[in-house]
Amino acid sequence: MADLLRIQITPPADNGGAAITSYTVEIIDTSDDSVFATVTGISTVNYDISEDAVGSFGGKTFKVKVKAVNSVGAGDYSPPSSVVSTA
Repeated sequence: MADLLRIQITPPADNGGAAITSYTVEIIDTSDDSVFATVTGISTVNYDISEDAVGSFGGKTFKVKVKAVNSVGAGDYSPPSSVVSTA
């Protein structure tokens, strides 16, 4: 079974006047602050990202940034989360 990175997204207070249609998540490898993967089209605030979809997590730790997307466009990325590890 593949490892999972479980995320819970808090929708932004300001949606720019249009309903949020999806989220984009950027996964940052904390060992070198590089972008490990970007996942687009997330349509729920509770989401499991499988290493089958993004590549082997290999026991790494990560920070996650999220941005909301709607008909107005994409918002800015959130500040990085606290350090997280795979489950």
